[in-house]
Amino acid sequence: MRLSDLLLSICLYYWQTKIIDDHRLKSELFVRYKDDIFFTWNHSENELHTFLHKIKETYDDEIHMNIYYGRSIDYLNIYIENRIGQLYTRVYHPRGQSKLILPYVVGHPKMGHRHWFQSALVRAVQLCTHYEDFYRERLYLHMSCFASGYSDEWTECGFKKFYENFNIETYRFHMNPTIYEQLRYRLLIRNDTQREKSLQELDLKSNKYFLRFHYPYDYGCRRKFEEKFYEILSTFMKNHPQLSSSNRRKLLLTAHHLFSLNTLLTQQKPACELLKQFADI
Repeated sequence: MRLSDLLLSICLYYWQTKIIDDHRLKSELFVRYKDDIFFTWNHSENELHTFLHKIKETYDDEIHMNIYYGRSIDYLNIYIENRIGQLYTRVYHPRGQSKLILPYVVGHPKMGHRHWFQSALVRAVQLCTHYEDFYRERLYLHMSCFASGYSDEWTECGFKKFYENFNIETYRFHMNPTIYEQLRYRLLIRNDTQREKSLQELDLKSNKYFLRFHYPYDYGCRRKFEEKFYEILSTFMKNHPQLSSSNRRKLLLTAHHLFSLNTLLTQQKPACELLKQFADI
C-alpha cells in the first residue's frame, strides 16, 4: 500500500465511522473506495448537507466535498438509479473515456485479453439489472475486440466459453429477460461459493493445513501424474500417525515448466572441439 493511500484511509476512517454510526443510516447502503464515498439517504437534501458539515466541523479537516444528491448517480463506472423504489444499475462509460480500446496487457496480449473478456462479461452481468443493458454491453465488448484486430471467431469463442461456464449454452441465441435472471442468479451464487472457498483456504493457510507442492514439468500427461501423486500421498497420510488425525488438509500441485521459451525457440551453438579436448583431460 502506498503511503498516500494509507494516510487517506486513516483520515477517512473517522468520517466513515461517524457516518455509519448515525441512526439514519442503520438500514442504508454504504460503500467507500479510496476517497469516493457512496451511501443511500432517505431524508431531505438540507439534512444531508447539515449532517456532513457537522462531521467536517467536528474533525476540522481540510477536505473539500463534492456532494451529489438525486435519484440517479454514477459511481466507479456504475450507473445507479432509484426507479420508484426499485434498484436499477448498469455499466457506465464516462464521456471522457476512450471508447473501443482494450486495456493494456503486460506479457502475452491475446491471453491477457481473453481473461479480460471473460471478466468483462461477468462484470456486465453483475451490474446490468436488465437484459437490454447487458445486450448493449455485450455488443460494446464485441466491437471493442473487433476494433483491436480480433476476429469474430475469437469473440464467439469467448462468448461460448462464458455461456458454457453457467450451463446456458442452449439458450445463447434465445436469451430473454427470464433466462437472463437465471444467469444473474447463478453468477451471484458462484461468487458467494468462491468467496467461501477463499475464506476456507485462508483459514487452512493460517492453521498450516494448506500444502502446496511445485514440480518441474517437461512433457507428458500432467493429469495422470497428479492423480497418481494424490493417490500415493493420500495413502501415506492415512497411515501416518500425525497426518491422519486431521481431515482438513488441502493439497495443491503446481507445475513449473522446465524450459523457457528462449530455450525452446533458440538453437544452441555447436560445442567447440578444442574445449571438448580440455574437458576430456
